[in-house]
Amino acid sequence: MLVLTGLLRFVAQNAGRARLRRILPADGLMMCLSTFYYAFLAYRLAKRTGRNDVCALPSGISVPHMFIVTFVIMAADRVKTTTRSRAGRRVWFGLLPSCILMIGGFIAPIVRKITPRAALLGTLAGVSITFISMQPALEMYQTPVIGLTCFGVILVSWLGGFKYPKGIPAGLVAIAVGMIIAWGSNLVGLNYGGLSVKGVGDAFANFGFNVPDPRRQSRLLGLSVSRRDLVTAIPFGIYDLVEAMDNVESAEASGDPYPTTRVLTATASSA
Repeated sequence: MLVLTGLLRFVAQNAGRARLRRILPADGLMMCLSTFYYAFLAYRLAKRTGRNDVCALPSGISVPHMFIVTFVIMAADRVKTTTRSRAGRRVWFGLLPSCILMIGGFIAPIVRKITPRAALLGTLAGVSITFISMQPALEMYQTPVIGLTCFGVILVSWLGGFKYPKGIPAGLVAIAVGMIIAWGSNLVGLNYGGLSVKGVGDAFANFGFNVPDPRRQSRLLGLSVSRRDLVTAIPFGIYDLVEAMDNVESAEASGDPYPTTRVLTATASSA
């Protein structure tokens, strides 16, 4: 969500409050609803199997999809098209992949049966390494005093077996240590991390409660869809289908079998 906010403000130049108030609340509602549904599926699986160690599927924004929508659709349309046409194209770009996910949910179980598990999990690992591991690793070395220290806190727990008092998660300890170093460095003038009281105040300047407004988007569904929309949206609809299917396969490899069709149709509905 933080990355998406930055992309909307600085790449697509959608710094206006109205734009952020439409997109971010809709994403938040999507993640809330899908998380509750995946938790319900995990609860049913736990009841059916009698286990107490079931892990729910993760819910969130597809990272590659987010970058493509921002750079290919929003940033390009900001220059080449009118406000109404680019808004309509965004609606279609969100609708087409969802339709592909909905339809693909019924054929995904067959695809999983005929595809080796290594092939399904290999793509998931590739995306994870590229978008989730490599960029944060680079940012960690940009401020090594904070990044490497927090990394060490996590390694001591996850690989060294050290347990922090009262079962406090290692990730939470790492965040606390990073905040102490960053704010403490400000007191002595080193300014690690670039934190400031003014920055915290500015973050609360736009604080408020907003709900998504689908009325404006529904009026744009009647707009025609171009070949460029199809060429871009359909492949990424297929990608979202494979990504969701990989998540189900990954969960089953860890011992939590979830119904593929229900998961994919729920993903399509939330998208």
